[in-house]
Formats: sequence, structure tokens, C-alpha cells
Amino acid sequence: MVAGSPTRDTYNASNFADQAISFVCLDYSGTVSNNPAYAQRQDINFPDINMCQDGIRLQVFFPQCWDGVNLDSSDHKSHMAYPVDTYDGGHCPESHPVHTVAIFYEQIVPVSNFNYWGQGAYALSTGDPTGLTYHADFLMGWNQSVLQDSVDNCHNMNGDITLCQVLVPYINEDAASACTLDAQVVDEDVGLGDQISALPGCNPVRTDFSTEASCPNSVTPGFFNPVATLTPGWTDVGCIAEGTNGRALTGASTTSPNMTVNFCAGFCGSKGYTYAGVEFGDECYCGSSFSNGANGSVTNWYDCSTPCAGNPEYEKCGGPQRLELLKAGGAPVSISSSAAPNSTPVPVLSSSAVPLPASSSAVSLPASSSAIPTSQILAAPTPSSVTASVSAVPASASSAAPASGSSSGSWASAGCVQDGPSRALTGYSFTSSSMTTATCQSTCAQKGFTMAGIEYGDECYCGNSFENGLGQQVTTGPACYMTCNGAPNENCGGSWTLSLYTLNGAAPASSASTSSAPAPAASVPANNSASGSSSASGTWTSAGCVQDGSARALTGYSFTSSSLTTAMCQTTCAQKGFTMAGIEYGDECYCGDSFQNGLGQQVTTGPACYMTCSGAPKEKCGGSWTLSLYTLNGSSAAKRSTKRSKHFGRHHQLRSHF
Repeated sequence: MVAGSPTRDTYNASNFADQAISFVCLDYSGTVSNNPAYAQRQDINFPDINMCQDGIRLQVFFPQCWDGVNLDSSDHKSHMAYPVDTYDGGHCPESHPVHTVAIFYEQIVPVSNFNYWGQGAYALSTGDPTGLTYHADFLMGWNQSVLQDSVDNCHNMNGDITLCQVLVPYINEDAASACTLDAQVVDEDVGLGDQISALPGCNPVRTDFSTEASCPNSVTPGFFNPVATLTPGWTDVGCIAEGTNGRALTGASTTSPNMTVNFCAGFCGSKGYTYAGVEFGDECYCGSSFSNGANGSVTNWYDCSTPCAGNPEYEKCGGPQRLELLKAGGAPVSISSSAAPNSTPVPVLSSSAVPLPASSSAVSLPASSSAIPTSQILAAPTPSSVTASVSAVPASASSAAPASGSSSGSWASAGCVQDGPSRALTGYSFTSSSMTTATCQSTCAQKGFTMAGIEYGDECYCGNSFENGLGQQVTTGPACYMTCNGAPNENCGGSWTLSLYTLNGAAPASSASTSSAPAPAASVPANNSASGSSSASGTWTSAGCVQDGSARALTGYSFTSSSLTTAMCQTTCAQKGFTMAGIEYGDECYCGDSFQNGLGQQVTTGPACYMTCSGAPKEKCGGSWTLSLYTLNGSSAAKRSTKRSKHFGRHHQLRSHF
């Protein structure tokens, strides 16, 4: 459906369709907040647009009433109508009796840094200086059951789509940022990075749209391929991990502000090497075998998301500690003696994966409610700690069976039980894009728990008793109906419901009113400012709040957890052999023995390590690019060095709009 019109040049105050297009002057300083001349209006002709210091918000409210018959109409409007009360709510007319979900688009355009000389200084791409031609399209592509689930369960999200548990499995910002255009583009200057003397196409600035514009001297532009075809003789293998203790390719290397995939292939080819790898946008590495623990196993394609220095708009060249690997000819893969001998290749996500947008403000979901191969659905990335802990989990048994046997014992189904934001099982949790019943059961058993609950297709929760008054049996309605991400023939919970299993005949314990859980390691004091905490891994001492950055201060090991606590991070770092543990952004844990990349300075001013831990609301777990730091058994914060490390692709303080 379409709201607004690209040819409207008048405003009818009694027409809801006209009222549904509006503009807001944003000025958070308050200078013009109480000036009626800058209040919301139906055109962009504010007295001085430069007074809108934080931009102009362009708004579109779509019609909400459907005729109940036609999915579209010739004008893309007639099958829909606005309510009879107001344009943004109320009762539907008899001609369009079906009330649909309200759809509202907003777009923020910065204006304060551009010269304003009066009406005409700003114009829409249609050539309209008034804003009356502003319009928007909506094409329904949602899976209807997911959309209904979202409408039923996701309220008061305040624009943050990541707070909607229904949609979380479909959001992958790493994949969004790594997505490239696989099509031709118009060979025309549209003003990206420079100023243009006229609007693209035949769109002269005008206020009369009753007739089509005439541009007798205009030239119809052609199309071009934004990314050059890969050099003949080379094959793009995919995204691989760097070596664990050095470079994967050690033959030759170079950097260049003109780096592209073909640039690197040409450089390595001229040196006679079999492999070429581009990394971090402007780095190229060559070799004929893999070294330093690398084995060429392909990781998630979206780990290679850094734009190429020589073609930043359209081409990706690896990422942090990730190489986009190219291979010349048909030579077999050769691994040097320093490579990891037993590494298991990581499966590649299908290239036909569901496309995702560049920010979490919108998602694109499967258009059909029919079964979709799991490999074609992009789920949230799995923490590296989970990958390591479940990589050897045996194949799962059908969830329909009353019990399943594994090396951890005999698991029995205990039905479908209620979960909630505070969680019914709080001992341990993780997510996996290849979740199965056996994966969750085995992991919980390995962590020492007797209850395993699987939720929303890819989430696993462990415990020995129910917590927070949750865990009641759910016997009505569609409850544990979702299939497991890694086993389409199994059920893995639902929205706030757990497919529950108990080990060796253990009966589900009664719900507790507190959020404490029998964790594998001793807990730390609720106050993070305590001088030290004792756990099975030794004595940890607070070392204050320190500076982190995209290159990472601690690069030894890292993971994320939706139930992170101070003790969980400390224990994990100790088990991995590290003496420093840093917690950031509420749910990220970093380990190391010394600071890296010139980071780790003490932060003593401003709101720094202020965020609560995702698994312990009374504890503080770092902040935005700041770490709550702990050291083990009296070790001191070591000197800094430079070394790149993995990051979680998090965009701090990101705000985006349609």
C-alpha cells in the first residue's frame, strides 16, 4: 500500500490522507520548542529550517482499515482506508471493516549545517520544496504467525526492536552490516560524497505537479557493476579465522588505501602464492599453506564485514581477525605443522539467507509460514564460549520421545512450562543457531544441572529448581510450538515457554521467590566495589573501571551471555588460564593477562562502569567501551601491547530510523 502521493501539490485540512503526512522540527535545546511557528505541520516551510538544530522528522501514518478482500489495488490505495475518527486511530468505515496493525514511518534529515535562504533552499528528491509530495510504500513480507506473535506480545518497546523477544532470533546486525549489493547500480552522480548542481533524473524544483516535468536535454543514465568480477583463475573460498597465535598466511603481505579483493589477488599472484586473504579493509596476506593454528575452515560469512579501502560503498574486505580467503587454481588445501590438527570446519550459512536491514530498527522476515531450512535463517551470533562448550555434543533425539539417553544420563520430558523476563531457570544459559534438544541437555549436564529448558528455538536454560515464581505447566493455547533451529523435527519451546527436561528422574522443584540460582561457581558480593571475591578459581580483586575500545583491551578470550554475572566471567577466565577478567556492556566478558592495543587506562570521571549485569541486577558490569576489571590472586594490571582481537559487532549508542 501507499501513503501520500509523489504528485500532491495542495493540502486539504479535512482529508485524513493529507493529515497523515507531517513534519516535526527537532530542537532538543528548547530554543523553538514553545514557538507555534515551529510546531508539527504538514509542510517543511518552517520560518528558519536551520533552527531545527537536531533535524526535521518526516512522518507518514499508513491507513489502518482493510476492505477484507483485496490484497492490493490498481492505485495501491483503494483497498485500504483511514479510520472515521482520526487518521491515526479509531473505528473503521463499513467499506473497510478490518482493522490492521498501525504502521508509522519516520525519517530524520539533518538540516542545521546547510545554508538556508528561504523556501526552495531545501527540496525533496521529487523537486518539491514544500514537502507535500512526501510519500511511502509498504509491501507485506512478514511471516504472519511471527507478526501476530509480535503484535500480541511486544508492547511498549519504545522503538527498540531488540526488546521484542519474538523478533530477536531474526535480528543479526553483523549480517546486516556485512550485506553487499549483488546488482548493478545507476551510473549517475546522486550526491554521495559531493555536491551536485541538479537533482538526479528529471526532477526540476517546482511546486506545480499537475503535469509531468519536461527535461528535453536530459540523458538516460546506464548501469554499471559496483564490484569488479573476480580475477580469472581465482576462487572466493569465504570468510576464515586468523591464526590463534599468529598470521594464517605468512608468505607476503601489504597494505593499501586502494585495497580490494582483486588488488590482493593480483599482489599474491605476482608473488606466486596459492592463497590471498584480505583483512580489516586495507590488509592483504599471502601464502601457500596455513600456519599458526589456522586451517582455512569457513566461518560465518558476515564475520567479514569491513568495507574495502578501495571500494568502501560496495565491497567487503575481511574483518577483525577474519580473512576473506581467495584461492588460485585447483591446488589442494595445505596446512603447515603449526596448524590446529583437529579443528572442525564451521558450516557456511546459505547465500539465500533472509536479508536483514542495516539497523535493528527494522527486520525482514520470511514471507511464507511454511517450513524454511534452518541454514537459510540468520539467527543471533552464538558466543564463542558456547561454540567451544557444545562442539562435541552428540546428535539429538526427537523431542517427541518421553526420554532421551546421552553420555550425561537419561533425560525425560517434563512438559511445557512458563518462563518470563526474570527467568525460570537461572543456573546457566546460552543460545545457538544449531540448537537441538540433546545440545541443551548435554550442556546442562556438563555444567552440573538436572533441569534443561529450551525456548524460542535457539535458547537453552539450565538449573536445579524453578526461580522467580515461574515454571508452571502450560496446557492451553499454542505454547511450546517452535521447532529447534538445529532439528526441524523437534520442538524447542515458544515465546516465554520452555520445553522442559529433567535428568535421571529428578522432579521439577517448586518455584522460589528469589533470583538466586545454584551456580557452578561461588557468587560474588552484590556490591562490585568490594575489594575482593572468593570463588573456586581463586581470589579475585576489583581493579576499578578501565577504558576499552574496538580493538579490545583484553584479547585472550571473550564471550557474551544473557545471564552474565561477575562470578561467571571470573570463573570462565580462570578456567581458560587468564588472570584478568573484564565485564562490559552488561553481558560481555573479556579475559587476558595484559592490556592490549594501548587500552586499559583507569576511568575516574563521568558515568563509566554504570551498567547492571544481565544476570545480576545488583552488580555492575562495565559500560559503553568501559570494563569493570578484576585481577586474580593479587596479579596487577599488566603493561599494554598492540594486538587486534574479535569484537561483538556492537554499535554503541546507535539510533536509527526508517
